[in-house]
Amino acid sequence: MATQQVVPAVCPKCGTQYTAPALSLIDVTNDPALKQAFMQGQLNVAQCPNCGTVHPLNVPILYHDAEKELALVFVPNSMGIAHTDEQKIIGRLTTQLMNSLPPEKRKGYLLNPRIFISMENLYKAILAADGITEEMIAAQQSKMKLIDQLLHTRDEATVKKLIEDNKDQFDYQFFEIITSLALQALQSGDEVSGQTLLGFRQFVAQAAGTGAEHIAAIDEKIGLRALSPESLLDSLRQAKTDEEFKTLIAEGKPLLTYEFFQSLTQKIEAANAAGDAAETEALQSLRSRIMETSAALDKEARAALENAGNLLDGLFQAEDPDQFIAENIEKFDEPFLTILVANIQEAEKAGRKDIVEKLGDLYNRLMAALQANLPPEMRLLNELIAANAGDRIAQKLAENKKLVTPALLELLGALRTDIIARGEGTLIPVLDEIKRQIEAMLNGNDSPPAGGKILIAR
Repeated sequence: MATQQVVPAVCPKCGTQYTAPALSLIDVTNDPALKQAFMQGQLNVAQCPNCGTVHPLNVPILYHDAEKELALVFVPNSMGIAHTDEQKIIGRLTTQLMNSLPPEKRKGYLLNPRIFISMENLYKAILAADGITEEMIAAQQSKMKLIDQLLHTRDEATVKKLIEDNKDQFDYQFFEIITSLALQALQSGDEVSGQTLLGFRQFVAQAAGTGAEHIAAIDEKIGLRALSPESLLDSLRQAKTDEEFKTLIAEGKPLLTYEFFQSLTQKIEAANAAGDAAETEALQSLRSRIMETSAALDKEARAALENAGNLLDGLFQAEDPDQFIAENIEKFDEPFLTILVANIQEAEKAGRKDIVEKLGDLYNRLMAALQANLPPEMRLLNELIAANAGDRIAQKLAENKKLVTPALLELLGALRTDIIARGEGTLIPVLDEIKRQIEAMLNGNDSPPAGGKILIAR
């Protein structure tokens, strides 16, 4: 399961602003294909509609694998946000995940996700949970280096020698890596690189005298259907639902060029010349549907960007920002936050300290409001942990008696167990004090807490 949204993007090469689909919640528990796509870097990348540059999208994500009990958050360092704001983003993603799960699946580890500012380290954490060691990673990097050497060597004799000297490297994993690189290129719209890599793997297999069986097994396993103009057209014809058709158009948009429609028109003319009225009509209908769906997606993207911009203008000009936020709380999504942060960064570059200060204040007000919209149990736990003193914990519990239930105690216990298992004992003292006071309240004892400030282990 993955939660998709439309986010603003800025091309790092030409500076064009546009919108693109991105995933903020990536739950691979029952979706190995989604995990594979994530690990291959196929998610949250976009292609500039102006210059064609493919680049990663600057969005935070929460990766979840219930089977491995992994809750991993990636917050791009380039977002340049304060630690407190980072925690609010993490809290919002965690809430989104918790709300998507049935109560019995909401375990303690979800409340204490591991945080990464490097995607490479996040990948390593996932691989480690899969039992893939540093040595295995080093072996893969060695194969990547060999692939790079082969691709960039122009001398035929040198290529043959490289192949002869490295025959032990041409195993299943070697060809799997090449296939992955080819798919990444094709799915980003780089038809030339994708087809070159697919041809390259065939060349290596033939030159080395081994690998054909690996290639066949890989293609069968993943159901290889490289996204090319021809395969896109075939897939669109076979799409069973409007949603599938729309998704294919979104994924294959870079392929919807003048040449694509020219080729489709030629097919229509050929069918008409052959007297195949049914095929002619089907292809004409398909062409119209492709153009209409593509135009609708463009309209949605422009509308999302315009709506976020209008919302920011309204917030900036509001006499009572808090009231404006409250009245529009459901509209403040990730695209809006991305635009807000981008405007803050632009103001900083321009030296407009007044704008930076006002936008920063609006950002803080908005994050506080979003925090207040968290589920009551999660909000209470966050407040109790932040209190970090016996008397303040007691006060918070007294103010929220309706939420002090065995379920809250169970959730707290699961969180404590998970923290101990990870060897992260920093929060244990405050969690134990919270537990003691919750148990006292559940037993009908509202007596004052044991003492003052709790010392947090460092």
